[in-house]
Amino acid sequence: MKNKLLLYGYFLLLSSCASLFNGPNSSVDIHTSEPATIIVNKDTFYTESNKVLLSLERKKQTIAVTAFTDSITKVIDLDPQLSPAFFMNIIWPYAFLFERNKQKFYTYPNSIFLNMADTIPHYFWYNIPEKNELYFSISLPYINSYFFQPINDDAYKSRTGFLGFGLGIEYFYKKNRFWALSVNASNDGIVSDRNENFYAVAFSFSNNHRRSRFTYGYGLSYAINSWNTNRFLIEGPPESFFIYVEKENHTLGANFSIYRQLKDNFYLGLVYRPTVFQVAPDVRLKYEHVIGVDLVWKLKIKQ
Repeated sequence: MKNKLLLYGYFLLLSSCASLFNGPNSSVDIHTSEPATIIVNKDTFYTESNKVLLSLERKKQTIAVTAFTDSITKVIDLDPQLSPAFFMNIIWPYAFLFERNKQKFYTYPNSIFLNMADTIPHYFWYNIPEKNELYFSISLPYINSYFFQPINDDAYKSRTGFLGFGLGIEYFYKKNRFWALSVNASNDGIVSDRNENFYAVAFSFSNNHRRSRFTYGYGLSYAINSWNTNRFLIEGPPESFFIYVEKENHTLGANFSIYRQLKDNFYLGLVYRPTVFQVAPDVRLKYEHVIGVDLVWKLKIKQ
């Protein structure tokens, strides 16, 4: 009987996730392309640094937001959305019978952007860079897959690992196009039985296009691909039979990427960096690549 009561209590707890985790209000960041005045439910707010934070009561109704400057006025509708806590309730079929406050099922967009240069009554939940804006980027190439061909080695080397860091600069020469200059370093982050290690450093320049929340780019890269291993030739004293081998290729190639904007400043993407022309330690055609899953944070440094 006790176990049954605990089980029912567990399901009741899950069924009330919206009540437990959602407060009565939902926070909404409104960003504008220029200083503006915001009116919501007869309350007036003034942007600071082109931004204002609103606390809106959770409910199923659409909320009208008026934004105006000296020269333009626009009215947008914020439609309610089902909150993540609502979907937690779905795991229990009778969840909605126990939920007392249905209003807490709902939320509003966390962050929206208004372009005050037009009168179109719509908003974007992601930032839209403008011409001549400059951004500084910090990236974490979290998952990296390597394919190397070390010099004087008959076999290719491959590995997938989880470690990297990168920095970059982006300049929007048009509203939806930008140049990017970046440097990224990564390694496999894994210690294997053979004690092999993979490293890659890449300097890249790319031309990028933005479509809605997606950006895709293509360009050139100069890469330093390094592979090393620690080996014991036979059993015996390490000072007599230990050998360290490192091989490094300097290569030229391409850089291709596609990213999706997750939040205002955060992006998730896939990068493919093939190299085909080796310039050191000797000159030859040789294919190598690094494919990575990349997390990027962008900070505007010039408007």
